Amino acid sequence: MRRRGGFSLAESLVSLILTGLILSVLGRTMVSIRSALRATTSLSEQVEAARVGRHLVDRVASAGGVLPESAGPGEVRVHLPVGWAEVCDSAFVWRGIRAPDPDRDSAVVLDAHARWHRVGVAESGAGSCPAASPAAGRVRRIAFDPVVQQPRLARVYESGVIRVDDAVRYARRSTPRQPLTAPVLERTSSYAEGGPDGVRLRIESTEGRVWGRSWWNR
Repeated sequence: MRRRGGFSLAESLVSLILTGLILSVLGRTMVSIRSALRATTSLSEQVEAARVGRHLVDRVASAGGVLPESAGPGEVRVHLPVGWAEVCDSAFVWRGIRAPDPDRDSAVVLDAHARWHRVGVAESGAGSCPAASPAAGRVRRIAFDPVVQQPRLARVYESGVIRVDDAVRYARRSTPRQPLTAPVLERTSSYAEGGPDGVRLRIESTEGRVWGRSWWNR
């Protein structure tokens, strides 16, 4: 006998039911994977916000503290280390994360009599010093305001503002507050506060996780 081609109605129904079940399982699996990815991404963003905030406080501590200048509500005005310069003839050997910038940097300069002077950076540009080793660092011409007589060493700092609301934010002098992290924080209970004695940071995620960091000038 010749076999009849095609499928019977019962076979078609069974095939459709099985296909529907498989698609349903796949759909639930995809929803679970998306939920897990969202949760993982959210946790990663919260941990990154805590890491960035704590790193900022640590940099404030390494720079020696908080600036006395006033900032906006919930903000702390700080100076963060940029680098340091050692005198070489009439120039300096510079070691830092970037070149000094007169528009946003200040410095603490040590003179030949072991006195420290807090000054502004008036000028910064390429310099020369035949005695400098190429491995020591870049040679730069740096001028200070007011002028420091017989400078020996200079530490350069960037003035900025830390703010914590729904994200950890930072701004250099006279620039908008830029978010350094995703907006994953509870703005009513996350804050940065400080004064002449130090800075305190509290970071709370929208899911209730809490991180903190404090530095005080004892």
